[in-house]
Amino acid sequence: MHIGRYLRKKRKEKGLSILDLAFEVGVDEKTIRRIEKEEKPSKTKSLKKVYVALGISPMDRQIFNDLLKYDNEMNHLNPLGLYNDLGDNGPQEILSTLNENLLKGYELAKQGMFQEALQIYLALSKLYPKKFAYIACATLYQMLDEHEKAIEFTDKVLSLEKDQFEALFIKGTSLGELKHYDSAMGIFEKALELKKSYPLHYNLGYINWLKKDYVSAIKHYNKCLEINPDYASAHLNAGVCYFDMMRLEESLFHIDEAIRLEPNMYQAYGRKGEYYRFIDQHDEAIKYFVKCLKLNPKNYQALLGISISFAILGDISQSSIYFKRFFEYYLNNLIDNNGVPGRNVQIVDIGYKKTRFIEVKYENQNHITVFINGLSIPLNMNKGKGLIFIGSSELKDSTGSILYPVVGKLYRDEVEFAEVKTKVQDSVELFRYFDEPRYIDFKKDIKVNIDERENNVLIKITFGEKYVIAGITDSKTGGLESFIEHYKKHGQFRVHFECATEMFVIDGLKNVSINLLNSNSK
Repeated sequence: MHIGRYLRKKRKEKGLSILDLAFEVGVDEKTIRRIEKEEKPSKTKSLKKVYVALGISPMDRQIFNDLLKYDNEMNHLNPLGLYNDLGDNGPQEILSTLNENLLKGYELAKQGMFQEALQIYLALSKLYPKKFAYIACATLYQMLDEHEKAIEFTDKVLSLEKDQFEALFIKGTSLGELKHYDSAMGIFEKALELKKSYPLHYNLGYINWLKKDYVSAIKHYNKCLEINPDYASAHLNAGVCYFDMMRLEESLFHIDEAIRLEPNMYQAYGRKGEYYRFIDQHDEAIKYFVKCLKLNPKNYQALLGISISFAILGDISQSSIYFKRFFEYYLNNLIDNNGVPGRNVQIVDIGYKKTRFIEVKYENQNHITVFINGLSIPLNMNKGKGLIFIGSSELKDSTGSILYPVVGKLYRDEVEFAEVKTKVQDSVELFRYFDEPRYIDFKKDIKVNIDERENNVLIKITFGEKYVIAGITDSKTGGLESFIEHYKKHGQFRVHFECATEMFVIDGLKNVSINLLNSNSK
C-alpha cells in the first residue's frame, strides 16, 4: 500500500489543499508534498501531525504497517503471484497477453489509485477466475471502502479454498466495517485456527468491547500483546476495558504503556485525563486533557472533560472558553439544527463518588447557558466575534510619543461591542476624560489576570466582580514581554476595546496579576 497516496486521497476527501494541510500541521508545503510522494514515509513528528489532522487514528496507522507487511508477504496484487496460482497450466500464454496491463494495475495500486487498478484486476478476474484475481479485487474494494463488494470476492476465493487465510482476514475486517460484528467474530475465529495473528486478536478484542463483553475483549487484547508487546492501540483499548470494569489501576497501567509506546497518541492522553477526572483529581485531569488537545484540538472527550474540570474547580473563565469551543464543534450532537429556543439538554457525568447533572440551555444559535456545580456559565457563540490581545501601543501628544502597556479586545460585531460597553459601564463606576472615549476607574474595581501558556496567553478582565471578559490570544508574539517591560516603566496600563466605528478605553489601571511559566507571580 502506498501510504503517501492514501494520505493524499484522505486530504482531498476532506476538501483540504496542500496549503491548508500544511498550515494545520505547522509545516511548509514541501513537507506535505514529500510525504504524499513516498510509499513509506519516515516516522517523523510531521507525519504524526498529518495523521491527526486527517483524522487517522493510531489503530489505522498500525493497520498501515500491517498492510505493508501483509502485501510484502502475500503479494496480493503483484503479477508474480500468478505463477504460484497457475501451477503447470501454461502461465506464459496468460502472462503474454496480460503482463503489461497487470504491471500497470500493480503500479496504480501502489500509488493509491485504487479505482483505476481495480478495473484492470476485474478484467483479469473475468478472464482468469482464480484465487489470485479474486483476492486482488477484494483487497482493492476494501481500500475503496466498498466492503460488500470485498466480501463478494472473498466468498469467491473461499468457494475455491474454504480455509484461505487472506480471504478470511479481508472478509472479517469488511464485516466489521459494516458492523456485522457476530459474523465478523466467527470469520476471525476461523482464521485464528489457521494462523495466530495479533491483528486478528486485536479485531476480536475490539468487537467484544463494542458488545460490552469486556472479559473476552481483554483476553484477546492480552493475546495480541503476547504476540506484539509494542502494539500501543491494544494497550489503549485494554485500558478502556479495564476502566469500564472499574479496575482502575490496571486501566492506568495500560494507558501509560500506550503513551510510552506512542507519545503522540492523543486518545491515550484523553483517556488518562478522564481517569483523573473520574476520581476527582481535576488539576491532574486538566494537565492530560491539555496534552490531548495539543495533538487533536477537536477531541470530544478532552474538550468536554476539561470544561467540566475547570467548572468544578470554580474557574469560570477557563470553563467558558472550553465549553464554547466544545459547542462550536459538537452542538449539533446534542441539539439538532432545528433546535427550539429555550430547550434544555442534560449531560450526565458519572464520577467515582458523585454523579453530576449538567444542564445546557439552548437560548438560540448565538447564546447557550451551562448550569454546572452550582454555576451558571453564559456562552456567546457568535463566530469570529473578536480578537483578544496584549502588548504595548504608541501614545502621542505634543511632546512626543511613548509605548504604553495595554490589554483588550477587537470586535468585528458592532452590536456585540455596544453590549460589552454597556455591561462594563453597568458593572463599575467610570469617570470619562472630557469628550474622549477614555475613562478612569478611580475606585480600582477593575482587575486583570494574565497567565502565560506554552503557546498563548490567557487574559481575564474582571469588572467589579460582576462582569468578566476572558480569552486566549491566538499565539505568543512578544506582546506579553512588551506589556511587562512597559508596565514596569510606567506603573500602569490601559484596557482597550474597539470595533470598526468606535473605541472604548479605560486608563490608569494598576491592578494586574501576571503568572509566567518559569517564575513566580508578579
